[in-house]
Amino acid sequence: MVPDLGDPIPKGSPTIPAVLDPSVVASDVHRFLELLRLARSAPREQAMAAWEAAVDLYKGDLLERADVPLWFWLYDGPTVAGGLRTEYRQLCLGARRNLADLYAAENGDAELRRARELYIGLTGELAEDARLDEQLWAALFRTDGRRGERLGLDASVRRLRNVLAELAEDGDGPDAIAIPPGLGRVIDEVRVQLATNGRGPT
Repeated sequence: MVPDLGDPIPKGSPTIPAVLDPSVVASDVHRFLELLRLARSAPREQAMAAWEAAVDLYKGDLLERADVPLWFWLYDGPTVAGGLRTEYRQLCLGARRNLADLYAAENGDAELRRARELYIGLTGELAEDARLDEQLWAALFRTDGRRGERLGLDASVRRLRNVLAELAEDGDGPDAIAIPPGLGRVIDEVRVQLATNGRGPT
């Protein structure tokens, strides 16, 4: 963005160029999309590196910073501001989930720690949108189990209860909230696993 350039597309222009030639001009959006494309077809290690680079590149929703000019074409008709922001946000959520699942399939503590970090972020963001993804929560609990984290599992369960209490909005405290049966079974399985393995709190 060039200071004092003004609106690059005068009001009343019949069309807005939909595609920029990336050999002439490219942005972090182009790089983000290219990394996602590469990750989908690359071998595991390269895919993980591409997912990580894409996730790192995503610093916030498209054109939502306070210093972005209020160009008319962002908000006229089917808006770039609305449609593409949602689309790219979903792409980033998908990238983070794929990355978390790949890390969760590894055996190293550093990889499992990264998986847990991603799962915690994803469950928290979906909770802000009043959404509960049971598969994500189950993946988080199983990751705690694979790391031998009894205290980590307890913290994750407490986090789930807080989210459920906020979604219920009925005044009950977190301890009074019933955990969905499917997640309850996963939690019980992980607790049995931790007890069987004989690993203490970590």
